[in-house]
Amino acid sequence: MLLTCKGWIPCTTACPNELYDDMEWMVIAWLRAYEATGIVRFKEAALLLWEDIQTGWNNHMGGASDEGDGDGGLFKGILVRYLAELALVAPGRSEAEELLLSNANSLWSWARDIERNVFHTDWSSLPSERVTLSTQLSGIMLLERVAALEAGGVVVSQTA
Repeated sequence: MLLTCKGWIPCTTACPNELYDDMEWMVIAWLRAYEATGIVRFKEAALLLWEDIQTGWNNHMGGASDEGDGDGGLFKGILVRYLAELALVAPGRSEAEELLLSNANSLWSWARDIERNVFHTDWSSLPSERVTLSTQLSGIMLLERVAALEAGGVVVSQTA
């Protein structure tokens, strides 16, 4: 059995909803519980939610959608944090590792204004005149997490 937002359910069922950032926080909590206790069921819960979270993304430029700015700009930062932790706890989960790398490459190649050194909310196009701190933080979190995974030997980055 798995404890989800709908109560205890069989482990073959995920916790579907469209609040993916909320589900990402749940995954971080499951990973923390696994790290603290070593109970495999907690890691399985995180992986199960990961399967459902993936259904909310598009395939454009790596999958992370344009969440806008403000609080929405931080959603991808939450996603990046969670994916990096998942990659550390369950290495070889190529979907998580590939998503991080493809988004880092997209951010660096397409969504970075070199002159102003800022990122767009959409990691596949150049930023407009106005940018927000939350949007910048998400981009910085992505690059920092990929660098940490690369330093740990989990991924090999191709970002130049």
